[in-house]
Amino acid sequence: MGQECSEIVRQSWRRNLGIDVLLNGVEYAVLPQILGSRAYEGVMEAGWSADYADPNAFFAVFRSRSTTNPSTWRDEPYDAMLDSANVEKDWASRMRKLADCETYLLRSMPLLPMYFDKFTYLQKTFVHGLELDPLSGVTFQNAWIDTNWRPQ
Repeated sequence: MGQECSEIVRQSWRRNLGIDVLLNGVEYAVLPQILGSRAYEGVMEAGWSADYADPNAFFAVFRSRSTTNPSTWRDEPYDAMLDSANVEKDWASRMRKLADCETYLLRSMPLLPMYFDKFTYLQKTFVHGLELDPLSGVTFQNAWIDTNWRPQ
């Protein structure tokens, strides 16, 4: 989370919850070491972005033996639920099972969802071929400008 977002969360917590927190920034390069060693007190922001377009990209992080798990939470029933979902062949059944995993994860609260990133962009009417990639934003590889375009 950037400094601006951290400050917004801090002010919101103070105003709405009566909680005053001290912000302590760390360099991005040392963040994995701090998270991995659990060498912090209080709340630590640990963002995650999917590297493939599937809910499992987020849920697998919280498996008991995951090397990317930012929490100390371990839960064998959750692991079994996720395993069951990921061997399901029927897509709709798999999505229902993954939704159950999400519900279980959020009720167990090993994490506190604070905000969700979004991507917004403007596109001129004479620009064509932009592709919106849900994992990385706009791809310009096939973009082109219609030089014959004129305002109506």
